[in-house]
Amino acid sequence: MSKHCNQLLCVCLALAFFFLSCESAGAAQVDIASMQNVTIDDSNISMVLYAPSTSWRASTVPCSACLNPPSSDASGGTWHDGTHIVKSSDSDDFGPNGGDTNGTSSAGTSSASSAGAIQSHSSSPASISTPPPASPPSSSTSSTAASPSPSKDGDDDDGDNGDDGDSGKQKGKGDKDKMRRDVRQNASEENSSNPFFTTGEDSDDPGFVDPAVTATINFTGTAIYLFAIIPNFAALPQTDPTAMNLTFTLDGKPHGQFRNNPTSLNSSSSDNFIPNFAVFSAEGLLDGEHSIVVTVGPDSVFLFDYALVTQNASSTDGSNAPQRTSSPDSSDP
Repeated sequence: MSKHCNQLLCVCLALAFFFLSCESAGAAQVDIASMQNVTIDDSNISMVLYAPSTSWRASTVPCSACLNPPSSDASGGTWHDGTHIVKSSDSDDFGPNGGDTNGTSSAGTSSASSAGAIQSHSSSPASISTPPPASPPSSSTSSTAASPSPSKDGDDDDGDNGDDGDSGKQKGKGDKDKMRRDVRQNASEENSSNPFFTTGEDSDDPGFVDPAVTATINFTGTAIYLFAIIPNFAALPQTDPTAMNLTFTLDGKPHGQFRNNPTSLNSSSSDNFIPNFAVFSAEGLLDGEHSIVVTVGPDSVFLFDYALVTQNASSTDGSNAPQRTSSPDSSDP
């Protein structure tokens, strides 16, 4: 009798364990099914805070002297250009003949290493296709959209085939193409097209302040991915930088860097920019509110395209309405 009771008890325990396992698996499936990817586009200024405003330009604002990748390279056809230029030349650096007496910097390049690297969690959710490589791919995988080849003449190779001021065309206060640059006046023709020149204080003046250039995204979810357009050519002297030197802070703590410093001029215009490149990812976060801050290093640029956030479907409300969503089994990020 005792033997039969023990057998019955074992059967009951096995059945209980089975039903508990099924219940847990079902709950997990419900949790996975309730997750979705939310796209935060660069143009969603209610979700993305750009600072200072003078260092950022929306791609919808014309600027012939800025980096201008083809709109087809960007999600939704738009991006935000954050350029951190340390002003290193002003009127007191020039002698009576207009010559630079201090040998100030004139090239927009970064001292960061030439290799791009993403320092973050390595795995990706099922809702995202194969993650982009950590380093910029070869030209065979780059965008085929038309953009000019880098040259040392008038064209500044920013994707618009324009002279863009490199020929020495004088710019004044009314030049709307220079919205995010300081007003350039009372300078030689060469300095009027030099983004490192300012009519205010420069880096060798006692009162000079170099403000941090940042993009901040506050989000709710368990993962976030940042995508950018990568300049894939070296900057010419006295033009906007093409190097990328990004530092990431997640919830107030350092969370890696991304650096890329192209050193060669491309022979083909088709590989001047690399679109849809993941420069940052963080996964396995607690399901709650988070904040990611991207800091653009000196003499570098960030062409921000969009962010992808994995969150519970119930977290999405009208104020956080995504421009694109996908279910966890979708292959389109």
